[in-house]
Amino acid sequence: MSSSDIILLAENEEYALYRVKSHSNPNVSYGVDIDKVEGTCICDCPDFIYRKQTERFGGSRLDDADHQCKHSKQVLDAISNGVPIRRMLSLAEMFMDG
Repeated sequence: MSSSDIILLAENEEYALYRVKSHSNPNVSYGVDIDKVEGTCICDCPDFIYRKQTERFGGSRLDDADHQCKHSKQVLDAISNGVPIRRMLSLAEMFMDG
């Protein structure tokens, strides 16, 4: 997988939302949410939902690689290595002048 398989949907000082293409099924993508305040991440892939979650309210710690799925790891690796990630523009950004 490459960074082109990751799209940043939204981000602010508290969270970031990503879509990651499935490697095994090109018609599927999964949501990876990173909670910067709590220091957790969550993915909506079946592996994460049924096997990896460890936190009381869902998710896993950002520093707990044993409890992250491959999609979460891919996003976190891209962020930590400074790999450029495509960003989805909002409607407001698409129609702004300048």
